[in-house]
Amino acid sequence: MTTEPASTTESNNSHWIQSLAALGSKLGIALVFGGMALAVVPVLAYIQTKSIQNPWFFWGFFLSGWTVLCGAMHLGNLASLRSTDAVRFLMVAWGGGIGVATTLLGMGLPFLNYAEIFGGGLVEWRKHPKELFLTTTLLLGGIALAFLSLIAAKGTERESVTMRRILYGANTLITTVLLFAILGLINVLSFVNLGRFDFFNTTFDYTESNLYTLSSGTKDLLQNLDQPVLVYMMIPESTLIGGESKTLLDNCKALAPKDTFAWQSVSRDRDQSELAKLEKKFQVPDALGFLVVYGAEGAKQQHDFIPYDKLYSTPQRSMNPADESSSNFSYLGEDVLRKSIITLKEGKTESKLYFTSGNGELSMADTSGPSSDGIGLISEQLAKTNYKTETLVFDSKLTTIPNDAEVVIMARPKTDPAPEAIQALREFLTRSVGGKKGKAIILLDTEKTRLGSKVTWTPLPNLKGLLAEFQLQVGDNQLINARLRPNTNLFAKTNEASRNKVAMAFNQSIMTNFMLDGARTVSPIPQNPSAPPRTAFQVEEVLQVPSTQLRVFSENDPSLDPGELVRDLLGRPEELVKRLSQPFYSVGVFVSDPGSGVENVPGHERMATDAKPRLALFGDASWVSNKYINSQYGENNYNLFYSTLSWLKDRPDVGEKPKGSERKTYNLAMSAGSPEFSRLKWMPLWLMLSSVGILGGAVWVVRRR
Repeated sequence: MTTEPASTTESNNSHWIQSLAALGSKLGIALVFGGMALAVVPVLAYIQTKSIQNPWFFWGFFLSGWTVLCGAMHLGNLASLRSTDAVRFLMVAWGGGIGVATTLLGMGLPFLNYAEIFGGGLVEWRKHPKELFLTTTLLLGGIALAFLSLIAAKGTERESVTMRRILYGANTLITTVLLFAILGLINVLSFVNLGRFDFFNTTFDYTESNLYTLSSGTKDLLQNLDQPVLVYMMIPESTLIGGESKTLLDNCKALAPKDTFAWQSVSRDRDQSELAKLEKKFQVPDALGFLVVYGAEGAKQQHDFIPYDKLYSTPQRSMNPADESSSNFSYLGEDVLRKSIITLKEGKTESKLYFTSGNGELSMADTSGPSSDGIGLISEQLAKTNYKTETLVFDSKLTTIPNDAEVVIMARPKTDPAPEAIQALREFLTRSVGGKKGKAIILLDTEKTRLGSKVTWTPLPNLKGLLAEFQLQVGDNQLINARLRPNTNLFAKTNEASRNKVAMAFNQSIMTNFMLDGARTVSPIPQNPSAPPRTAFQVEEVLQVPSTQLRVFSENDPSLDPGELVRDLLGRPEELVKRLSQPFYSVGVFVSDPGSGVENVPGHERMATDAKPRLALFGDASWVSNKYINSQYGENNYNLFYSTLSWLKDRPDVGEKPKGSERKTYNLAMSAGSPEFSRLKWMPLWLMLSSVGILGGAVWVVRRR
């Protein structure tokens, strides 16, 4: 019978282990003197920084001291252990200790010495490749050294209790360090906007009222601040509104880039001197609320004060949301704070919107009720968001659009505007007015005209000619659905394939539907493949009506009744299937100056598109009327219209409007001295101790067996 070697690994390691063991005490003495020589590392680190609070100093100090200590331990182990075992113990201890220390240095440098570089994202990373390479080398090199040191003990753990303890202990320590290194790497990558790594920096809000979630428009506004914003919260944090406000401001600070958003709590009891300075500097009224300051300290600053009573609404009987008897209230802080920042960003000036009249358009003055076709309700809502609305008579007497006009809005013209008015709008959209080009929103509809016994689509040659100059065509048709009643009602959604800001904002939500009525198609003019490409404007299909969901089809004959046509097609399913061949219809098109056509990619800011919004065309106007603004889809419709305005004005607040979600408060039916309160206080501690005792007893029983 032959004797099997203890371990293949041991036989592979024995050669170099025996070579080192042959050195005897010389190896330990060499390590002691080598460690003394390494003392130059912390000395140089101190000379360079004039401080011992430096990771290089601590690493060098450990490197020197640990090497001396390992050398001394080796000299002592030679007297009590076999020379080969002493060498193995030395390799594991020295290599593992230095490896772990080097790994910790690589993990600490991004947070201590190179915080600005690693926190700056890809832009700063490209500027400092040496620091990145050094940190990566230390991190990976330390881990590699620690793992290589374990090879010396491999194969001996079965016959040596000491080596088994060293091997398992070192393995546990190194694995723990590796785990922290991996978590640290993921934590760094999650802040760099590298595709799917953003998932690790995503928060999930499980509260019923979405307490920790900001709207997409607010997020864009915070991430595009060009001046620092400082908010002074003059509300006690112990109150309900104070607690909600603190959560809101913390959320804003977490989402804004570094040093662009900050907030400070100012107590009227503890900070009276600070409050007096603010009241004197910013003429703050002696009231509770937010003081919003826009601009850097020492530069020109704008400020706005948000009163306390604007931060909430109280649908319940009690008008005091801090009253513990109140069962619920709605917190409105996000909406009013966003409006305040936008107002300050635009210099406290109201944007002027002109709604045209004189061609049968929807009336801005009509606010008569939910069934009204006027647009007075949406005009009133816009007036609350730093917009000022006026009427512009759009007839042959109009020669120029007013210079203070930001956007001209034409909602459902029933007749073709005069050539003089169209020329004024053309000049407004194409030439610089007051240092900037004008912008417009045009909302058409399926208007019909009867000429004798014949019904035709209302001719709009002047308006269609202007739109054709912007590469837009208007279809002489009507979209009809075969499922809803009336058959002219439609559900539209933003184009999932579009990279437009408005489309992307509403594509983030689940099934954001917009209700239309009597829509016609609007689309880009098809490009002739043999003709030179048009570069005058960039045209995007943003709003679409899916045909399969509601079985929507297009009808070109204006004389047909939609209801009778649907009943006829339902009796001829083959013909209906032919009509449903198109997957979707375009009902909303946005036009921009062409720019470079390159999207804004994180880390490639210089490649950002310089396209400027110019025009938005919709094939329906009913969705902005009082009737649909008052419907269950009214909030979605308003958000789409507001976002279109924000897109035209290059505002970042595109997307859903912040909602004043209802907050519910609950009271414990117990006092501080009641048995229920004591049980609630001490029960968790008792359960934890019991669990530890039960688990410990179970382990003891198993090991005894």
